[in-house]
Amino acid sequence: MAKKKKDGKQLENVVTYIESLRLPPDWTITPRVLTSTANGRPGAELDIMVEGKAGTIDFKWLIECRDRPSEGPAPVAWIEQLIGRKQRFNLSRVSAVSTTGFSTGALEEAERFGIDTREFKELSPSEFEDWPELIGMPHRTEIRYLDRVEFGIESLPPTVSVESLNDTLQCDQANLLLRNLYTGVTITPREVFTRTLGNHPELLSGLTPNGPAVPVHFNVTLKEPHALDTAEGPVPVSLLRCTGSIQWLEEHKPVVFSGEYSRSPTGEMISRLRMFEPLEILGLNLQMEIHESPDIPGSTVVFRNVTESPRQKVKARKSSS
Repeated sequence: MAKKKKDGKQLENVVTYIESLRLPPDWTITPRVLTSTANGRPGAELDIMVEGKAGTIDFKWLIECRDRPSEGPAPVAWIEQLIGRKQRFNLSRVSAVSTTGFSTGALEEAERFGIDTREFKELSPSEFEDWPELIGMPHRTEIRYLDRVEFGIESLPPTVSVESLNDTLQCDQANLLLRNLYTGVTITPREVFTRTLGNHPELLSGLTPNGPAVPVHFNVTLKEPHALDTAEGPVPVSLLRCTGSIQWLEEHKPVVFSGEYSRSPTGEMISRLRMFEPLEILGLNLQMEIHESPDIPGSTVVFRNVTESPRQKVKARKSSS
C-alpha cells in the first residue's frame, strides 16, 4: 500500500469499502472485531467481519488482510491459522487478502480447505493511463472575507433607545442574529454574504486561481421582515451593506497509491483504485479515492476521514459518476 508505516489499517479500510459496495443493504461490515474468551478476557482480533442473513441462515464471513512486503508471499502457516479461525468461530466463509501474493503451498492448502484467496497489488502509473487526472486531483477552495457590514434601519421603535442599539452593535456584527419576524428563523450577516456570493457569480468576475483577493461590495435587500434583538426590543432591518473580499486557492493533490484488488490465483479483477494525498475540509483530514470496478458502472468517488475510528460499521453505499 502507500509508503508509510505498515499497520494493516489502510489495507483493511480499503478492502472494507470495496466489499461494502457489493453487500445487501441490511448486511453489516465491521473492521477490527475484538473477540472475548469464555471468561471475558480479550481474545483474537478479526480484521473484517461481514454479517447478514442468506435466506434463513445467519452468514458470517471473515476477511483477513496481510500487508508485509518484506516477508514475501503469504506462507502456508497463515492459511493454517485461518483454517483454525474458521472452525473456532463457526464461520460461513473466510477470505485471505495479501499484498504480496501467496506461496504455492499456501494456495494448495487454501483450495483444499475452502479458504478464498485474494490479492491487493500496487500498480504503476502506466497501468492507469486511460484514467483522467492521473497526476493529481485539483482541489479548489474559496476563501470569503466579510470585513464590514452596515445595517439598513429606517427608524427606531419608540421603545428602543440609540444606546441600546449601539450596545448590540458592539458585538461581532458579522455574526449578529437577524430574526425573521414571520418564521422566527435566524440568520447572520456572514451567512447572507456567503449565500449572495454563491448566487451571483458575476460578483466574482475578476477572480483567478491563486491570485490576489478580489474586493466585493454589495447591498442585500431582505425579502421578508427581519429584526435585530436588543435589550429593549427588536429593531427592524431591511437592508445589509456588505464589504469584503474573496480569494480562490487551487492545489493539486498527488496520487499516493494506485492498486488493484483481484481474486487469486485466477487474477480476476474486483476493483482498481487511486488514492490521493489527504486534504483538509471543514476540519476533517479527508483522503480522496477513485474506485473502478467491472461490475459497477462508472467510477466511485470516496472521501475517507483518515482519522475515523477503525471500528465504525459501514453499511453498503454507492456514489457513482
